[in-house]
Amino acid sequence: MPASRKASTVSSHWNAAASCSTAKAVASCGRKWGIADMSLSEDAATLAAVPLFQGVDPARLKLIAFAAERLNVAAGTELVRQGEAGDAVYVVLSGEASAFVKVADGSELRVGPVPVGTLFGEVALLADVPRTATVRADGEMAVLRLDGELFFDLIQEFPAVGIAVMRELARRLDRSTALLRGR
Repeated sequence: MPASRKASTVSSHWNAAASCSTAKAVASCGRKWGIADMSLSEDAATLAAVPLFQGVDPARLKLIAFAAERLNVAAGTELVRQGEAGDAVYVVLSGEASAFVKVADGSELRVGPVPVGTLFGEVALLADVPRTATVRADGEMAVLRLDGELFFDLIQEFPAVGIAVMRELARRLDRSTALLRGR
């Protein structure tokens, strides 16, 4: 992405609602736009508990929650499907999902749980490849959907978030390798 586009993208997300630069102002903007402050506060609190977002100040977490899309999904809903293009990442706010990979014989292999606080969908964005797994809701759940531009803005603005994403990807690779060895 050209530097000028990155700069304008960062500006569009962090400054779209210029008056929403503090937690108090974000709450006010949320009410103005019909978004409940309690939901923003709860979503920001959930984000604060995610290791990925450690070190991001609470006002910015509320801004991320404000810029993201909150989705409530029913049991069995596929949030992402293996092979499809990736346009967003997701953070689990409540409930749990499972990740599945289609193997050579066409069957699905459950590769692990996707519990509260987990970020998923980032591989497709970071590697610019199709989704590597299907994530399906085990029960009712709520997720925050961060479009690709917002996700990249977040990594650019907070390098520690990018490092946390890399660490999590390394842990997942290690678990996947262990799973394959055990087959």
